[in-house]
Amino acid sequence: MTNEEAIKNLTAYMYFEFDELPKDVGIAMSAGIVALREQAERDNPKPLSLEELREMDGEPVWVEKLDNSQLSGWHVVDGSGDDAFLVAKDRWRIPVDCLGNYRIAYRYKPREGTA
Repeated sequence: MTNEEAIKNLTAYMYFEFDELPKDVGIAMSAGIVALREQAERDNPKPLSLEELREMDGEPVWVEKLDNSQLSGWHVVDGSGDDAFLVAKDRWRIPVDCLGNYRIAYRYKPREGTA
């Protein structure tokens, strides 16, 4: 069974049996669903949209530099809205709006060869 199938089955079971489940079992199942979704996101991260990035003030993101992978790395989102920047550990700042053709931001670092 894949993680997606497990998420689907657990969610359906909880939906139909919610009133019958002991509270601690329901909490455990909810936590399991969240963990499976987070694992799926880590295993196959999706590029973040500009809107998502602008809401991530203070959070780390992986920025993939498509034309030079040696410049890829972790950044922290600084600010929100139109004035948001991605700050690298050397304090170099990239405006969020500069993402696109040559840079893509992810919540998790993609596996080698998948970006």
